[in-house]
Amino acid sequence: MDITPAKTKWMQALDVAVSGHAIEHLKPPHIKFLQLPDISHWQDQYILIEWQATDEIYQGGGMVFGGYISALADYAAGTAMLTSIADEDLFATHKLSVEYKKPIRAGRVLIKAEVVTKADKFFDVVVSFTNADGELCAVAEVKQTILNMSRKSR
Repeated sequence: MDITPAKTKWMQALDVAVSGHAIEHLKPPHIKFLQLPDISHWQDQYILIEWQATDEIYQGGGMVFGGYISALADYAAGTAMLTSIADEDLFATHKLSVEYKKPIRAGRVLIKAEVVTKADKFFDVVVSFTNADGELCAVAEVKQTILNMSRKSR
């Protein structure tokens, strides 16, 4: 007997996103406007994004603009939330802090977001940015707040 819980609508949307079959005009406006990358993989309470940093979002010196890193952290944390909430739940970022450890330059960057704690209506998500050499470049701590408590959050 299979006791695997049914996938939420959010998880089904993540499956479509990972498959590469997301319909462009259905993507949220901020994802299109900021040209945020597609997710590469997801599992319960975790997502992975394999991103190619390009000069379109550089500041001086060939480094990625820190504000864009913050936007990516918020996006990754929000996407990880989709693995942890019920169909009816909506959420918003309550607090976001980023510690920049080393500049992110052109090349492949792994962005990992994991829901690490849940307490009542608050979820804590940690997002890490690692460059192609395996060096940790930034870590974000994001607190998400459930706006409507369906009490069915996973």
